[in-house]
Amino acid sequence: MRTLFFFSLLIVPAWVWSQSALPAGVAVKVNGVPIASSEVEQMVVSLIGQGQVDSPQLRAAIKNELIARQLLLQEAENRALERRPAVKDALERLRRSALLEFVVQDELSKKPISEAELRAEYDAQRAQLRKEQQYLLRQAVFATEAEAKALVAAVLAGGSFGALAKEKSLHESRAREGLLDWLLPSQIAPIVSNVIRNLPKGGMTVSPLNVGGVWHVIRVEDTREFVAPDFEKVEEALRASLVQKRRVDLLNSLLQRAKVEQ
Repeated sequence: MRTLFFFSLLIVPAWVWSQSALPAGVAVKVNGVPIASSEVEQMVVSLIGQGQVDSPQLRAAIKNELIARQLLLQEAENRALERRPAVKDALERLRRSALLEFVVQDELSKKPISEAELRAEYDAQRAQLRKEQQYLLRQAVFATEAEAKALVAAVLAGGSFGALAKEKSLHESRAREGLLDWLLPSQIAPIVSNVIRNLPKGGMTVSPLNVGGVWHVIRVEDTREFVAPDFEKVEEALRASLVQKRRVDLLNSLLQRAKVEQ
């Protein structure tokens, strides 16, 4: 599991808590600097979304994390780190990156993506892919070409591709004997898709394929015409696609009005 609290889970902080009453909306003060209760709540919501369970222990850990961050921030300010050229450059890059995201969010807030747009995008993509072929593949992945060729030889001698993949493959699909989900050619590495188009059902790549520095042996288990997933299953992916389109549209409109010199 990813470490979520990179300070407070590594050490047990010995915070010195005062008993003074805090203003409404303030979770804690660190050297007089308030940390809003809303920051705690935002982190709680984020972590619940990642599978954590809301509890007093979780909230205490979040508060300790925010205290640790504030202490380090104050120390950075005491050392005047923001005046150093390297730090200035880093902060400026972060500022620009944040503004790039916020300008797109602002554009979306003016014209939110509607249910009708999502449905239209779904229908358009489904129509575009209606006649595409999908492939059900089984694969085994190896660090060396020699290992991949050994599997090919074993299968040609009568061995079970699935059993060998489960025993020897490096890929996580070995748990399913190398079986992958239904895939479109566009979802497969070009070197693989170019080969499998010419393989019959049950056909195997007798010459291992080097993809990303590892060696693949592929077998075509089955083929079918494209079957669209339910709208609900791809709604978030469709939304992301439309957000990217809005970003491109915004950029194109800005380019039309811009004076660019090269």
